[in-house]
Amino acid sequence: MARGMSTTVDAPQAERLAAAPAPAEPQDLSKYDSRRAIARAIDGVFVGAPFLVPVLGLGLKLSALLVAVCLLYFFVAEAVWGQTIGKRILGLRVLRRDGRPAGATSVAARTVTRIVDDGPIGLAVFLASGKRRARLGDLLGDTIVAPAPGLPRAGFSPLLLVYPAVLVAAAAAVVLAFSGVEERHDYLRAVDQACAQSAKQAAASHPKDVDALVARKLADHRALAAVKAPDGARKLRAEIVALDARVDRALGAAVAHPSKAGQIDVGPVGAARQTAAKRYAKLGLRNCAGLPAV
Repeated sequence: MARGMSTTVDAPQAERLAAAPAPAEPQDLSKYDSRRAIARAIDGVFVGAPFLVPVLGLGLKLSALLVAVCLLYFFVAEAVWGQTIGKRILGLRVLRRDGRPAGATSVAARTVTRIVDDGPIGLAVFLASGKRRARLGDLLGDTIVAPAPGLPRAGFSPLLLVYPAVLVAAAAAVVLAFSGVEERHDYLRAVDQACAQSAKQAAASHPKDVDALVARKLADHRALAAVKAPDGARKLRAEIVALDARVDRALGAAVAHPSKAGQIDVGPVGAARQTAAKRYAKLGLRNCAGLPAV
C-alpha cells in the first residue's frame, strides 16, 4: 500500500469529503415527518417491517430469514449510499448529527434497533425526541434524517463486510436455538386442527346409537394419534394420546358395563374428559379442550 493513503477512503474521495461543507443540522426536523413516513412505506413494499414479521405466524425459519433480509437491506443501502430507495425518492438521507455522511458504525447502530423502532416503542421515542425527530437507532448512532443534496458518500469500512456476516450468523443461531420450540408449536397446532375437524364432523352428524358414538370416538382418537410429531415433541405426543385414550377407555367401560336398568354411567367419562380438557387448555389446544375460538 502506498504511503500516506488511507485504508478506508481513497485519496480523491477523502479530498471531496474534506472540501464538502458540513450542512448545519436543521433546527426542526419534524417538517420531514411526512416524507420519512412515505419513504418508509415505499421501503416496506420491498422488505416489509421487521417488527411485524414475528407476529405473522410464518414460522421461525421464514421469520428469521425475512428479518435478516430486511435489516441487511437497510444497512447496506444506508451505509453505502446513505439512503434507501424510499429515502432517495423523497430526497432524504441518513447523516451524522453534524451533517456529515453517516458511516457504517452509525448505520449499524440504527439498523440493529429496527426490530423495535418500527413499532409502538420506536414511535414513542421518535415523538419524545422533539424537533430532532430521532428514532432509538438515531439516538444510538448519533444520526439524523434530512435532505443533503450533493453530499458525497461515506468511505469504505470493514464493517460493511462484518455486519452482514454477523447478522446472518445471528439469524442462524436463533433458528438453531428455538427450532425445538417451533417444532413443538407446529405439532400442537396440527393436533388442534385435528380436534377442530373432529368437532366439525360431530356437529354435522349425530350418532344414532351408543355403538355409533363409540365408533366415532375411536375414529377421532386414531386421527389424533396419526398426527406426526417431531423428535422434540414425542413426549408431548405420548401425553396427549394417553389423555385421549383415557377418555376412550372410560367410554368403552361405561358401554360394556351398564347398570341393571340398562343405563350407562357417564360419570367416569365426564371426569376423564374434564381432566383431558384442563391439560389441553394449558397447552393452548382450544379445540381439543372444547373452548370457543378466539
